[in-house]
Amino acid sequence: MVVTVLLGLTVGIVGWTIVLTWICNNTGSLFWIIVLHGWANTVQSYLVLSSGSFPAQVTYGVLPRAIAVVVLKRYGATTLTGPDRDTSTLATPTRPERTEGSGSTAR
Repeated sequence: MVVTVLLGLTVGIVGWTIVLTWICNNTGSLFWIIVLHGWANTVQSYLVLSSGSFPAQVTYGVLPRAIAVVVLKRYGATTLTGPDRDTSTLATPTRPERTEGSGSTAR
């Protein structure tokens, strides 16, 4: 039972991660991420986990993943913004420049 619950929660976490990334990329607002994250934690803590209802736990694990599948199919997995949106304004990861004498001594 514990393994099943942990597996369901893990699937839900991955789904919520995709949904939150989609919202962030399309709104550019951290406010909505904070609101949705707080709402999801409240629902999970007070309505799902404390109820002990297995169907509620399964639904909470599967629902975010189902939403994530729809978002991925509609907006694409690369940036989650859709093909017609300019993605040059999205944050891009940068690698720090390595300069002589900045770290590793191995050659």
